[in-house]
Amino acid sequence: MAERKEMFNFIRKISRLRSKIVHGKAHLLTGEDTGKTEPAANKKNNLSRHKSLQKGEIKGNAISLVCLLAMLVLVGYTLFGGMLPANQSGVTKNLVVVLPHTSEPAKSNLQPYPFDGITVTPMPPSSLPKIPPPLPTQPLSPQGNRLATKGDHIVDSGGNIVVLRGVTRWSLEFNCGDGHFNLSDFQAIRSWGANAVRITLNSNFWLNGYPNNCTSSAYQTTVKQAVANAEAAGLRPILVLQWAGNKLNGGRGGQMNMPPRPEALTFWQQVASLYASDPYVMFSLFSEPHNTPSWDGWLNGFSDTDGPHAGMQEMANVVEQAAPGHIIFVSGEAYAKNLDFVTNGHMVQGANIVLEVHPYGYFSSYSNQWQGIQPNYPIVDGELGLDSSGDTVDTQLQTFENWQTGYFGWAWTDVDNHSLLNSGGWNGDPRSDPPQFGVQVHNFMLSASQKNGGFITSTVTNF
Repeated sequence: MAERKEMFNFIRKISRLRSKIVHGKAHLLTGEDTGKTEPAANKKNNLSRHKSLQKGEIKGNAISLVCLLAMLVLVGYTLFGGMLPANQSGVTKNLVVVLPHTSEPAKSNLQPYPFDGITVTPMPPSSLPKIPPPLPTQPLSPQGNRLATKGDHIVDSGGNIVVLRGVTRWSLEFNCGDGHFNLSDFQAIRSWGANAVRITLNSNFWLNGYPNNCTSSAYQTTVKQAVANAEAAGLRPILVLQWAGNKLNGGRGGQMNMPPRPEALTFWQQVASLYASDPYVMFSLFSEPHNTPSWDGWLNGFSDTDGPHAGMQEMANVVEQAAPGHIIFVSGEAYAKNLDFVTNGHMVQGANIVLEVHPYGYFSSYSNQWQGIQPNYPIVDGELGLDSSGDTVDTQLQTFENWQTGYFGWAWTDVDNHSLLNSGGWNGDPRSDPPQFGVQVHNFMLSASQKNGGFITSTVTNF
């Protein structure tokens, strides 16, 4: 405290000295404070005094600067003197300038966790969730890498097992599009860890258009753009015949028990031919067969009051002839649940056949059947969705991940009871209302895709 008091006194003396120098009240050469005013003897003396005052003002200004610096040192020493390192003489070794605090709050370095649109309060890094960030959206390689089947798996050209993870981008089966087939839409799907996407179609719209809504040409353009955007986002498109029939619902078509002949055959001939040279596109012949008269009718076709219907085998033949080497998905009876055709002599013949099931709430009813078939054929969960008869979402996800085949959440929309997205959540905001269906699928798929390199399970490679 004594040292600080001396410094205050020193600064006061300097301040008084400066004032006297500027006003000509001190002899700078001697440094003595006489208290007397120098008399103006003559003109020469006045001129000499004037010059002395000028010199005094200049030196006074210099001393003012010294005074200001001394005051700054004093403030720092007063506030932080006890914290500053000192040598044996008591003089500080380092001058530390501390800026005054402002009223603006400190800005945190923490950022909201990238959880696909869900707003999450920032947390310390040690408590952040372990789920990895969204996958980047890189377009597929122009060189291509066509998938194929090998035993009970889907493999790439190097023989590496590929697990297909994705969702269904619906609406083209019942209208001309909902405006969400843009690149940004498929990039949002990709950010969930998806590597493939089902695009559901209407064979009647493709061939004849939808009266008062879109022409066949406009519909086909939408489909082509959707495929291109999906691939640009790094997703393999699966084109699915979901609805059909130009005589149903005023030309809108519907979910028939099997698609009409020759409509379905013409549709597949055109679509498969269009994408024969695209190594990424796959084909699902007919999404949900049901109430067919027999397995033979399911396989080879039949006729009923709606007219003739195409069978699975003839549709597979058309696709394989138009686009040889592409994967073909085949669904069984009971809305894609019953796979008895595999063991009762009605298996679809052809290369690269993948079996597709839609469990919904009936997983436990058919799981034993599927487990008996799975060692010999790849089985994919084509529509993983909610159902009033039971929620088995977690069980389905884990089962098909363990089988290393694939699964597709139903559906990428925000308006249906089975939607994966919150209302307005087209940027990838997963549905969070109970039972948090979208969050379940999002978290599992994203985590699984990151653990296994995004696409390949046994060996991490690119397309």
